[in-house]
Amino acid sequence: PGHSAQRVNHLGGRTMQWGARRAGRARGGGRWTARLVTALLRNPVYRGGFADGKGTRAGSHPAIVTDEEFGAAQAALDRRRTVPSRHRYHLRFPLRGKIVCPKCKRLLSTYVITRRLGRTKVCYRYYRCRSSAGGRTPCRGVSYPAWEVEQFVRGQLEKTATWATLLRASSQCRADAGACVAVWRSLDSIEQDRLLPDLVESVEFRRKNTEMRITFTDRFLEAISTCGH
Repeated sequence: PGHSAQRVNHLGGRTMQWGARRAGRARGGGRWTARLVTALLRNPVYRGGFADGKGTRAGSHPAIVTDEEFGAAQAALDRRRTVPSRHRYHLRFPLRGKIVCPKCKRLLSTYVITRRLGRTKVCYRYYRCRSSAGGRTPCRGVSYPAWEVEQFVRGQLEKTATWATLLRASSQCRADAGACVAVWRSLDSIEQDRLLPDLVESVEFRRKNTEMRITFTDRFLEAISTCGH
């Protein structure tokens, strides 16, 4: 990728340029880097699909490369890795596929912005409407800081009233709300993030983002009980 980027830049090639309406000026059109070349080769859009979590899903647009060509490119990139995948750090998005866009009602995608503060690299995580499902463009202005949303949901699970409501709606009434809260609070953030997909069915924002509706799954008791032993 690095050699390819140098070659394209030498020939005068530049990245895609588009107009920014708010700023009133053109954006993009910069020089190619090895990271940009790698992202282009990894993009499933060119084989007629879209990225969906850790996998891909079919799109409504035609492919411009075959599956064999795309697979060969992925294999070549994988052979260039110097750090095994198991040692790579992956950002957690425990509510991936759970948050509903308040405008188009499609599920929000995840989005990461990386900034350097001196020698430190800081990653900002967001849940954002970036979906192209159904041939519709993403909704503008729909973006939520991931940590704040996740922290709010975790906070609701630290309340006895939340568990009491869930237990009343369940046929399994033997559990105690206070005991469920105690178990949840005893877990570290990693373990809580692991459980959130099993506890939360969906998250919806209402009234111009001033209210949040959380729907919990019917598997919440099973999930929390596995941690109490």
